[in-house]
Amino acid sequence: MFDLNNLIDSADPLRGIFTLTEGRGINSFGDIVGSGRTANGETHAFILTAQRTSSNGSNNVPEPAPLALLGFGLLGLAILRKRRR
Repeated sequence: MFDLNNLIDSADPLRGIFTLTEGRGINSFGDIVGSGRTANGETHAFILTAQRTSSNGSNNVPEPAPLALLGFGLLGLAILRKRRR
């Protein structure tokens, strides 16, 4: 048996406030899902998210495509201009 509470980062503000009591499964991303209790006895669901790294070992989150954002912005301006006429 493994104590899931050891998987919580020591810098996490919920460490010590929220105690993981039951792991119910692992989803297709490798995240552990289950339930736990707060200090006042409330039960809540949780997901322990696996740290994902790219093939080069970095943990970068991909940025949205800048051209798509520009396109949506221009589309919004065109719609706004058309409404004002």
